[in-house]
Amino acid sequence: MQQRRTGQHTSEASGRRRPAARALFRLGLIAVILLGVVSGVIALRIQAANSFQSTGSLPASLRLPGEMRLLVVSPHPDDETLGCGGLIARVRGSGGQARVVFLTNGDAFKVAASREERKIRPTPQDLIDFGGERQREAMLAGMRLGLKPSDLLFLGFPDRGLTRLWTGNWAVPFTSGYTGVSHCPYRLAYRPGVPYTGNELLRVLSEVISEWRPTLICVPGPLDDHPDHYAAYAFTTAAVSDLEMRGRFPEGRPRLMTYLIHRGQWPAPRGPAPSRPLAPPQSLMTVGTHWEVFPLRPHEISAKQAAIEEYRSQTGVMGSFLRSFVRSSELYGREPVRAVAAVPDGLVGLNGRTAVWETIEAQAPSPKADTVGRALRRGADITGLSVARDSHNVYLRMQTAGSRGKGVSARLQVRSLGPDGFRGVEVTVSAAGKIQPPGILATWKGQALEVAIPAGRLGDPSLVWVGASTHYLGFTVDKTGWHRLEMPGRVITARKTTPPVSARLPAG
Repeated sequence: MQQRRTGQHTSEASGRRRPAARALFRLGLIAVILLGVVSGVIALRIQAANSFQSTGSLPASLRLPGEMRLLVVSPHPDDETLGCGGLIARVRGSGGQARVVFLTNGDAFKVAASREERKIRPTPQDLIDFGGERQREAMLAGMRLGLKPSDLLFLGFPDRGLTRLWTGNWAVPFTSGYTGVSHCPYRLAYRPGVPYTGNELLRVLSEVISEWRPTLICVPGPLDDHPDHYAAYAFTTAAVSDLEMRGRFPEGRPRLMTYLIHRGQWPAPRGPAPSRPLAPPQSLMTVGTHWEVFPLRPHEISAKQAAIEEYRSQTGVMGSFLRSFVRSSELYGREPVRAVAAVPDGLVGLNGRTAVWETIEAQAPSPKADTVGRALRRGADITGLSVARDSHNVYLRMQTAGSRGKGVSARLQVRSLGPDGFRGVEVTVSAAGKIQPPGILATWKGQALEVAIPAGRLGDPSLVWVGASTHYLGFTVDKTGWHRLEMPGRVITARKTTPPVSARLPAG
């Protein structure tokens, strides 16, 4: 009898729980549907803004001298064609010289590799073989643009690993999580077997630039969304700056222009539009980049389109995106010369006061709410990174669109170049407020994260590269890329120094 009553009570309790579980399920389903609708609306708004963006106000002032020596820095095989295919065809057609240096072989693209190798889970060796196939595609594409195989240099550094080389693996080799190797595995590479370190990539890239002596270098810009792309900008500007400091440009420093491949819902609309110019994303019109339009001739558009089609491993999985660069023009940018602000001692105290920072324009700007993730997570949507220095510290202030929420973490990086070479500092702030490395002071209040790095850790630099990124539950929400800044001389002042405060961040 007792067992029957117990069973009856259990059945009744279970029956009462079922409606509650159904109600929770319905609420969860409604929340997911609402999130999907809101995300869709935001994505459509961004795409529509990019679709109707005009090039009418942009100058068509990219002039090509008769003895042009063009060097295109391409993070992966196909970037050179998408961003600069028409320019390469123009230079070669007018008797100039052009060369492309590929930083990686694009061997971490598992989706395309699975299709190419006909395997659901490609092995590390399959990915290396796929990298070899992308190298062959690049040679065919180059021929369409008027390039010879000897005009193409493949460095073979790790796809989806260039940021690690810049921030962490400067001297210690990085092992690719895709190919499983820590050195270049390609026989036809520029330097087969070169170890995967930032120092080696900088050395090899500097060697290429020094020996080729280009008059114009084109590289993806710092606000390209792909990590390998904004790392390519950092390494290229670092190589040029280092060579210039060592007097390796007797004929003058090469001009540097940027091109864009990845930025949110761009290009828009998708697909080929050979009669339509390529305009910048609306969000990048106000970040300081000086955009220029390069109109293409009909035969250059045709050559570029044919070159894109040679990348069959890529068009098979994202053909609509690649063909979106078949336009009547190409887009190039010039990044402004920016400098770290020199401030008197005691003016910055990491106390949340904004007076001094309001006078300093963000040297690493970042558009607001230009992707779905950034629009939904405002506390991780970076709107700018400002940098100042006094005689004791270098200060960084990362501003976000909203107050920091739970689960948001950040990373700020500084790499310096001085008489003793390159140095680097990376500051991480966990979601719980823990700061690394030790000895770094920081506060995160409301919409601003402020950090003080002792100047001695950066040596006596004349240049620094700064960048910031935010993360939520392990996913990157926003990043500024790395921006090159000139460093002012040491500031000496008789004002009383107010030491920075707070080495621990508030939890919220």
